Amino acid sequence: MSRTASAAVNYTLTNYAKGLSNDLMSARELINALVPIVQVSGASGQYKSFSDINSFQTYRTLRGMGGLARRMEFEASDESFVCRPHALEITVDDYERELSTGSLSNILLDEAKIKAVVSSAVLSHAFDAVTFVAANTTAVASRGDWTDATVDPIDEIDEQIINLMTVTGGFMPITVTMGLTAWAKLRKNAKVKARRDAIQIGDISQGQLSGLFIQPARVVVGNLSYNIVKPGNTVNKVQMMTDIVYISASLPNPTIYDPSPFKAFTTGSGGIESVRTYRSEENRADVHAVDWCVVFKLTSAASIIRLNIT
Repeated sequence: MSRTASAAVNYTLTNYAKGLSNDLMSARELINALVPIVQVSGASGQYKSFSDINSFQTYRTLRGMGGLARRMEFEASDESFVCRPHALEITVDDYERELSTGSLSNILLDEAKIKAVVSSAVLSHAFDAVTFVAANTTAVASRGDWTDATVDPIDEIDEQIINLMTVTGGFMPITVTMGLTAWAKLRKNAKVKARRDAIQIGDISQGQLSGLFIQPARVVVGNLSYNIVKPGNTVNKVQMMTDIVYISASLPNPTIYDPSPFKAFTTGSGGIESVRTYRSEENRADVHAVDWCVVFKLTSAASIIRLNIT
């Protein structure tokens, strides 16, 4: 029997990892804005995929005395999801433990190792989420030239907010998610500067930007970067999101039944299923293996709009 087969779930480190994953706020904010996590009871199941036409219905709900209730017609197709397994491991060398004196030091050593794994796992998850959304959206034509002094980015976003709220019924909160370079171009735009100069001295903040829209919206700037070369080579980091803006309508705590645009179905609390510990093959280190299970799905194309910024 292999050593990995005899690996035991480390419940203390599992609970630590689940709590830690939710503390990585910068990555989680971007993930939740684009592809929020929906915890499911099993690795496979069904979810509602909403069409552009049948996503948002109103009903005549008045019931006569003794009459039947109007039954909700769930105009959406049942699609299937199958979560895919993911894992990342890290070792704690026996010599590292010799250098750590006392049980508390060893606990802190294990937690530091788990923190490194979870940080990399969440960053990888964010990259996968950004890539998935980009591959499943198409930019609105003839919009997004924010370096043109005659173009007002606020007006362009307002236009899309109106379109989005009309299509989705206006009951879901709006989020404007933009890459760091798109955010920089908005701040430098002449029309935006004119709006800013009318009310203050100094650059506009994300909170102030929200108040400039026709409908207040949560503003999320994706500032995460990643190394595009393999380990061992010269580091070359780039932004995950650059010149893209997404205007989306979604619920803050989505389920398998609501028409939020994208969802990440996962079986583990906090996106983590378990931390398992086993001895390395050469018997010189403990190995902590962090496991999670997730799949991304597009659930309502009508609930998100994309702008490519130039």
